Amino acid sequence: DCDTLTDCDEQIIGTNAQRMDSDDDGISDAVEFKLGSQASSKDLAQDPDNDRLVTGEELTMHMNPVVDDSDRLSVKGYRYEIVKNA
Repeated sequence: DCDTLTDCDEQIIGTNAQRMDSDDDGISDAVEFKLGSQASSKDLAQDPDNDRLVTGEELTMHMNPVVDDSDRLSVKGYRYEIVKNA
């Protein structure tokens, strides 16, 4: 599926090796896996670190969704928009 994860990695983390975005949330499995999100479930609206930024916002700003790092937002994060093609 060209998402840079090996089929073995995808089997271990529970994603579909035939799809670049197993949970259809608009963020590739590799990005979710590398940044600490759940690539096999729809978790973008959750806030596991309770920093008032949901996982989807943190991923788009290249922040760790399981570490309370919102105080470093102006230093570390940057924003961009992810648009899913219909």
